[in-house]
Amino acid sequence: MQELTSSIPAQIFEVSKDIVDEAQRMLGCELSKDVYLILADHLNFAIERMRQGIRLTNKVFWEIKNYYPDEFRAGLAGIALVQSRLGIELPEEEAANLAFHFANARSDQSGYDSMRYAKVMGSLVSLVTLSLNRTLDTKSIHYLRFLTHIKYFVERYFSDEQLHDENGELYSQLSKTHLRENEIAHKVAAYMEEHFGQKVEQDEIVYLLVHIARLAQA
Repeated sequence: MQELTSSIPAQIFEVSKDIVDEAQRMLGCELSKDVYLILADHLNFAIERMRQGIRLTNKVFWEIKNYYPDEFRAGLAGIALVQSRLGIELPEEEAANLAFHFANARSDQSGYDSMRYAKVMGSLVSLVTLSLNRTLDTKSIHYLRFLTHIKYFVERYFSDEQLHDENGELYSQLSKTHLRENEIAHKVAAYMEEHFGQKVEQDEIVYLLVHIARLAQA
């Protein structure tokens, strides 16, 4: 630990602290104390890569930006601070990297794994989009609500807090009037069960069906 901290310039620590403080203000919550060192270490390497002309691609940039919009905005504020304080312009992808650290460090989300969740969310959105076989308006309110629902569905699934609202009658009605959307909702459930071994509850399928149906009509 001492070797790690001694290798990071003091100015990196200072700007990292200000970035975390601003992120806490923007997110309205306290972040884990560990994030100060984690962020300083990350920024130190990111800045060193920039100076060497090395640019790494963030493979979940889209997912982080869309599923963690509050953290991403805090990340944008963070790279703006780096530019104003250190004179180094980091790419927008670094805002997503900062957002990833903020999401993992939220004190109200113990054991949270934002990278894993983002990958799963991206897979589910792709599955639904390809199954609908149509161009979607990604700026429509129905699409944005769908993204939000997928985010919270994945979080509930992995935290063993799936919905149990007993919507059997609603499902019976919707499954008859929205055959294709019902099939897609079950595809999502099958994907989760196959890859992660846990059953998706009937009520979760109902709400997936509702959002997919709205998406199909948008």
